[in-house]
Amino acid sequence: MGFVGRFLFLLLLVVTTPALGQLPSQDILALLAFKKGITHDPAGFVTDSWNDESIDFNGCPASWNGVVCNGASVAGVVLDGHRISGVADLSVFANLTMLVKLSMANNNLSGSLPSNVASLKSLKFLDISNNRFSGPIPDDIGSLRSLQNMSLAGNNFSGTLPDSIDGLASLQSLDVSGNALSGPLPVALKGLRSMVALNLSYNAFTKGIPAGLGLLVNLQSVDLSWNQLDGGVDWKFLIESTVTHVDFSGNLLTSTTPKELKFLADISETVVYLNLSNNKLTGSLIDGVELSTFGRLKVLDLSSNELSGDLPGFNYVYDLEVLRLANNGFTGFVPSGLLKGDSLVLNQLDLSANNLTGHINMITSTTLQILNLSSNALFGDLPLLAGSCTVLDLSNNQFRGNLSVFTKWSNDLEYVDLSQNNLTGSMPDVSSQFLRLNYLNLSHNSLADTIPEAVVLYPKLTVLDLSSNQFSGPIPANLLSSSMLHELYIQDNMLTGGVSFPGSWSKNLSLEVLDISGNHFSGSLPDDVVSLSGLRVLDISSNNFSGALPATVTKLAALTALDISTNQFTGPLPDALPDTLQSLNASYNDLSGVVPVNLRKFPESSFHPGNSRLEYPASSSGSGNSHSGSAGGKSLSTGAKIGLVAASIVLLVILILLLLYATTSGSHGSSLAQRRSLTRTSTGLLKTLRA
Repeated sequence: MGFVGRFLFLLLLVVTTPALGQLPSQDILALLAFKKGITHDPAGFVTDSWNDESIDFNGCPASWNGVVCNGASVAGVVLDGHRISGVADLSVFANLTMLVKLSMANNNLSGSLPSNVASLKSLKFLDISNNRFSGPIPDDIGSLRSLQNMSLAGNNFSGTLPDSIDGLASLQSLDVSGNALSGPLPVALKGLRSMVALNLSYNAFTKGIPAGLGLLVNLQSVDLSWNQLDGGVDWKFLIESTVTHVDFSGNLLTSTTPKELKFLADISETVVYLNLSNNKLTGSLIDGVELSTFGRLKVLDLSSNELSGDLPGFNYVYDLEVLRLANNGFTGFVPSGLLKGDSLVLNQLDLSANNLTGHINMITSTTLQILNLSSNALFGDLPLLAGSCTVLDLSNNQFRGNLSVFTKWSNDLEYVDLSQNNLTGSMPDVSSQFLRLNYLNLSHNSLADTIPEAVVLYPKLTVLDLSSNQFSGPIPANLLSSSMLHELYIQDNMLTGGVSFPGSWSKNLSLEVLDISGNHFSGSLPDDVVSLSGLRVLDISSNNFSGALPATVTKLAALTALDISTNQFTGPLPDALPDTLQSLNASYNDLSGVVPVNLRKFPESSFHPGNSRLEYPASSSGSGNSHSGSAGGKSLSTGAKIGLVAASIVLLVILILLLLYATTSGSHGSSLAQRRSLTRTSTGLLKTLRA
C-alpha cells in the first residue's frame, strides 16, 4: 500500500471512530422504543428529555429524566407520578441487562406484563402500581430470583396468582391489591421465606386462607382483606407466628366453633393489629370465664359480624388503643371501665349498632378521643363528659331530658351527633366553649324555642343540622353569612319570618347546602341570594314564599339541586338557570308562562301539579303528557273538539236520510247520480272525522 493509501486509511479511521462511539447503545434503543408508546406527557418529563441530542458518550443517557446509570448501563428507570399516558411496552426493558429498578407508579399507562419478563434477571424493584395494566400475571414471573419488591397494585390484572410465585426467593414485599385476580390462593405462598409484607387485598380470591403462612418467619404484615375467602380463621397462625399486622376483613370467614374467640386471649404477643371485621363470625367474647386479655393488641376490629352476648369488662387490657365492635348483636351494658379508663390507653371506641342498653352517667377517660355509641338502646339523661374527647356520637338512642349538661362538655369536641333521641327543651345560648366544633347534629329530637344566637359564634362550625325539631322564630342574624358554614339543615321546624342573605356586596363562598324546607317562612326570596355563590343545593320547599323568583338565582353557577315546590311563587321561571342543575322541583306554585328551553330536560313532574298557567311543551324531552297545549301550531280546546264531532255526526245523519229519500222517490238515472254524489260527500266526511 502506497503512502497515499495509508494516509487515506488513517484519515478514514480519524473521521469514523467518534461517529462509531456515538452509535445508540442497546439500552438507549430500548428506552426510545418505550418512548414511542407515550401519547400524553403533560410535563414533558419523558418526551422533552429522551432525545438523540442528549445521548452521553459512554452509551447511558444519564441526563435523561428518570434514568439512573451505572457506568455505561441503565440501572434504573423511575417515572412515578408524572400523569403519563400511553401503552407501555414493558418487553423492551428485557434488553436492559443491568436494570435493577423499574418504577412507573401513579400514571395512566396501559399494557401487560410481557412473556419475556424472565429476562429481567437483575431486577430487584418493580413498581407499576396505580395504572391501567391488565391481563394475567405470567408464570415466568417466578424466574425473577433477584426481585425483592414487587407492586402491581391498583391495576386491572386478572386470572390467578401463579404457583410459580414460590420461585421469588428474594421477595420481601408483594402487593397485588386492587386488581381483579381470582381463584384460590396458591399454597406456593408459603415458599416465600423472605417475605416481610404481603398484600393481596381487594381482589376476588376464593376458598380458604392457605395453610403454612406461619412458615414465613420474616412476615410482619399480611393483608387478605376484601376478597371472597371462606372457611375459618387460621388461629394457629395468629397464635404461633411473629406477624405484627393482620387484616382478614371483608371476607366470608365463619366460626368453626361457638367458643373459638377464646383464642384471642392466646394470640401472639407480636400481633398489635388484628382486623376480622365484615365477616360472618359468630359466638361471644365471654365463654363462662370472662375474656380478660387480648395479648398485646393495640387495634382490635371485630365490627360487622354476627357476634352476640355481653361484653367483657376489659379491665386488664393495658395496650389496646382502638376497639371496634360495631354492627353486631352484643347485649347488656357498656363496660364502665372503657369509659373511665383509669389504667387504659384506649383512644377509639366504637360500639355502635348493637343492642346495648342502660344509663351512662359520665365519661371521664382522659385518653378517649373518638367515642361512638350510636344506634343502641341507651337511655336516661345525657352523660357528663370530661377528658379530651374530640368525636362523640350518641345518635339513635333513647336519651331524654334537656341539653343543660351540654354546656359542661369538653372544649376539645370537634364532632357531636345527638340526633334521633328524645331530647327536649331549648338549645343553650352559650358560646364560651366548642371553639373547635366543626360538626353539630341535633336533628330529630323535640327541641323547642328559638335557635340561639350563640350558634353563629362557633368559629369552626362547618355543618349544622337542627332539622326535625320544634324550633320557632326567625333564623339567627348572620347565620347565613358565616364564613365557615358549609352545610345548614333547619328543615321541618316551625321557623317564621323572612329570609335575609349577606348582601350582594358580600359573597359567601363556603355555604354549599341550604335546606330550610318545611317551615313557615314568608315574603319574597331576596335578590341577595346571589351572595351564596358557592351554593350547590338549595331547598326552600313547603313554606309560604311568594312573588317572583329573583333573576339573580341564575347567577348561582354551582347550583346542582333546586327545590322551590309548595310555595306561592308567581310569574315566569328565569330563562337562564345554570346548566349545572341536575334536580329541579317547582311544582305546587302559581307560576305562569312557558318552561324555558334549558329546563325542558326535566320531566313534567318538576312543574306540575300546580302552576296551572305554566305551559310545558309536549315535544320537550323528558315529558310525559302535555299539561297544556302542544308544540308547533295552534291547538283546539277540548270544548271545540267535542262541538266539531257532534256537528259532523248530525250532518252525516242528514246525508244518509237524503240518500234514502233519493232512492225511493226519484227516477233511476237521476237517483243514481244523486246517490253517487251523496256517497262521495259521506266518504269525505268520514275521512275528515278519522283525521
